[in-house]
Amino acid sequence: MHHIGIDLHSKFCTIQHIVEDGSLGSSTEIATEKVALFKYFDKFDQDISVTFEAGRNYWSFYNMLKQHPKIKRIQVVDPRRSRRVSEELSVQAGYGRAKNDRIDAEMLAELDRQNRAPIIRVPNKIQFEQRTLMRHRMDMVNMHTSILCKIHSILALHGNDIRKNEFLNNKLARENAISSLSVNIQGIILNYYSILTQVTDQSKALEIIIFEQIPDSHPNIKILLTLPGAGPIISRVIHTETWDIRRFKFYTYYNSYSGLAPMDDESAGKRSGRIILNKFSNRYLKYAFILAAHHARNHPKFRRKYRLDEKKHGAMRAKLNLARRLNKHVFWMLTRQQPFRE
Repeated sequence: MHHIGIDLHSKFCTIQHIVEDGSLGSSTEIATEKVALFKYFDKFDQDISVTFEAGRNYWSFYNMLKQHPKIKRIQVVDPRRSRRVSEELSVQAGYGRAKNDRIDAEMLAELDRQNRAPIIRVPNKIQFEQRTLMRHRMDMVNMHTSILCKIHSILALHGNDIRKNEFLNNKLARENAISSLSVNIQGIILNYYSILTQVTDQSKALEIIIFEQIPDSHPNIKILLTLPGAGPIISRVIHTETWDIRRFKFYTYYNSYSGLAPMDDESAGKRSGRIILNKFSNRYLKYAFILAAHHARNHPKFRRKYRLDEKKHGAMRAKLNLARRLNKHVFWMLTRQQPFRE
């Protein structure tokens, strides 16, 4: 099998070919276009394995490569996890600290040849669309919160510390708060409020589409809705980011993928006492489980343990511990296709 590493860019890509025995083959730079790439792949007489990093256009590039008959394996690599391994291979190859597109492509091909590539799972079309919808909805909520905090901060700086809920829901109080400001500051607040209104309306319209695409009758959503702290949105975030629970061998793998597993911070047998979470994880799942833990902290099944953790370790660690327990529950619920049991 021929191993090909591709350093992918939007307009062009650098390709390095490595033979099965490790010797270097051809190296070229061609346009990131189907015709040019397929013309290059047609030259090979054996099956091809292609490896490239997950950039912003990785999904469309992956689906384009799937159409070529000689490409038997496509590996999409997590660039954050592959960087250290690639640096190690680069030193072994004699490049030292040198770095360019051709060397990057060669290291990707070598990762593939040695079966050391930290690959990611590429979603299918349905999952990709539903996941994009849910991530966009989460980004809209974050945008809403950010704008509301800016309005609240500006009003507080000018001596009007109106509560956020009152500003949103009480028209008279909102108008009084704005009218007490100078003309220029009023313009700023009104601009922010106009954007806030648009974001709110778009979020409501987006939720209608989401509930049509992922109805409550979906088997996984039915199960996830029984989880304490998981409402209609959180359950759909967990579903779209997890998709197929069978790809995780055990709940600890799922816990690590969700970014909730603590990493060791130890030297000479001594622990630092800090809690370090894995940054190379799914931040949307992490957000969903921590938010679910916030809502589930008073549930009868979790309240006593949460209070003990809060008293001993503080609120943040208690919430993380509860998020890990919820993560474990979700793994077994989806694996066994059973609702939550108290």
